[in-house]
Amino acid sequence: LFNFGIEGVSYKMENGYPKYTDEITKNPKKLPMSQAMPLYFRASYNGTFVQDKRYLEQYQALPEQKDALQVWLKTEQTKYVYPRFATPTVDESKEMAKIMNEVGTTKDEYMIKTILGTESADNFDKFVTQVKNMGIDKAIKINQDALDRYNKR
Repeated sequence: LFNFGIEGVSYKMENGYPKYTDEITKNPKKLPMSQAMPLYFRASYNGTFVQDKRYLEQYQALPEQKDALQVWLKTEQTKYVYPRFATPTVDESKEMAKIMNEVGTTKDEYMIKTILGTESADNFDKFVTQVKNMGIDKAIKINQDALDRYNKR
């Protein structure tokens, strides 16, 4: 149900393989797959459930998508994930929250304005300077210090 939905409606079994129906792949209301899928199942969302590889085989239909997935699967992504138990101290957490609330708002505003065309992408260096003035380097140091403490354990 999480990956394919309702048998006979959003998928049908073909030789033991759940294959999406035209309701998903060629939606009669002209919805793209990404919008037709959530009408019947959750696989197109992030969540705490297992996505069946047969979902992905059908959802990523372009050769470029399949190639990208193979590249991603061969990476050592777990080496680059920030450990969830690398935590700042209480004082560092307060400072981090103050900095990141301001930085997050500024980043969101800049991104939206850039997408809408009311802010030139040429002003990116100005944005970077603004974020640095808000203390982003201090926030990076706080994270690095927390990581260093974690790695010493």
